[in-house]
Amino acid sequence: MSRIDPTAPDENGSAHTRQTFLYFGSLTLFLYLATPTGFLVDIQTSYMLKNHLHATATQISMFRLLTAIPVYLAFASGLMRDLWNPFGLRDRGYFLIFAPANAVIFILLAFSHLSYLGLLIGMFMAMLSSRFIAAAYQGLMALVGQEKLMSGRLSVLWNIVSSVPLIAGAFASGYISDHLAPKSTFFLVAGFVCCIGLLGFWKPRFVFSHTYEKPQARGANLAGDVKRLVKHRAIYPAVLISFLWNFAPGAATPLQFYLTNELHASDAVYSYYNGIFAAAFIPSFLLFFYFGWLNTHLPLIVPDGCGFRVGSEVRAWREGEAFVFDDTIEHEAWNDSDELRVVLIIDLWPPALTPGDRSAVAAVIGASDATFMGQG
Repeated sequence: MSRIDPTAPDENGSAHTRQTFLYFGSLTLFLYLATPTGFLVDIQTSYMLKNHLHATATQISMFRLLTAIPVYLAFASGLMRDLWNPFGLRDRGYFLIFAPANAVIFILLAFSHLSYLGLLIGMFMAMLSSRFIAAAYQGLMALVGQEKLMSGRLSVLWNIVSSVPLIAGAFASGYISDHLAPKSTFFLVAGFVCCIGLLGFWKPRFVFSHTYEKPQARGANLAGDVKRLVKHRAIYPAVLISFLWNFAPGAATPLQFYLTNELHASDAVYSYYNGIFAAAFIPSFLLFFYFGWLNTHLPLIVPDGCGFRVGSEVRAWREGEAFVFDDTIEHEAWNDSDELRVVLIIDLWPPALTPGDRSAVAAVIGASDATFMGQG
């Protein structure tokens, strides 16, 4: 077993890195406040259906199913993002086109007569336009993370910052349920979407310099991209894991109706429950961001075209040959083949943590796991 000891200094505290964090942090904040799948919009539309249109639990579940169709087909907006370059601005062009369009849809919903069909069509169109904004945001962050060698930190930034609007949206939705007209949510969300459009005019030099010059930034053609996606076998386990992680049929409409109809709780209680649930994950994100682990990687199946980098040191994967590294240092792995790579990963305590620190970290992680599993 070998140990990776990079000699290059860590430059994550540089002004350029802070500029990147500020840009993507702002985008993440406004995008997750305005997304139609977020608590702020979803909870309020469900209460419009339940309390004003007297929809049943089945009708609300069907509403959520139909309006989420663009999410199920989100790969199509990602493929289009690779092929269409609006105004020659690439991802910023998507922000400038679809953010205002999304805002107009929400404003029309705020002024229109409330009906099941009207709300269904409006939310479907809002969901569809938001997918193009999300595709540009996700594609840009992936490219910048690869080029600047900061994919891990941007991922942590996404986890932390995206939790803030989820929590804020849930608690704000509870307040709106008790104090404001439900349709006021649409005006609020339209304002957040307009902020995304304004960010389309901002072009931080460090973020956008050479970003689209990498080969992975250039799509081939629609048929070629689809063929490459289908043949990439490593994506199927990830899709299955994502499905199992998000499959929680009792956590949305059934729980909402149970709280209000059976327990006679106010509408705000369901909103506050979701806010508390989302907040329970933040301590774990912060622990991984500040402390990290000593990672042991044991490659089991390694096709050609795989590699690993920690700091400035790059190594090839070799089956059966393990190595240890400090994951607080910038690192990345890649698999340029279309074959599956399997690596056994073991997390070890960093030596800088005292026994007391380890007990505290273990307690926080245990509490977070118990909350997610419904045991605490």
